[in-house]
Amino acid sequence: MFLRGVGDLAPNEQMVYNYWFVTLSLLEVGLPWETIQGFNEDEISMVLAVNLAKKEKQHEDEARQQQMAMRK
Repeated sequence: MFLRGVGDLAPNEQMVYNYWFVTLSLLEVGLPWETIQGFNEDEISMVLAVNLAKKEKQHEDEARQQQMAMRK
C-alpha cells in the first residue's frame, strides 16, 4: 500500500526512501542503531539476505507442517 508510487519519486527522494526502508528493516531484525550505522553496503546486503532466507525457510516449514497435518 505505502509502496505504491515509489517509482514516481525524484531520484534524491528515492535514495532517502531506500535508506529508511533498509534502516527500518534492519531495526526490525533486532540490530542496534549503532551497529546499523557502522555497516557497509556488503554487510547490509548479507544481513538482509540471511534474514530473507530465514523467513523463507520458516514459511516452507510451516507449509510442510500444514500439509502433514492435513494428511492425518
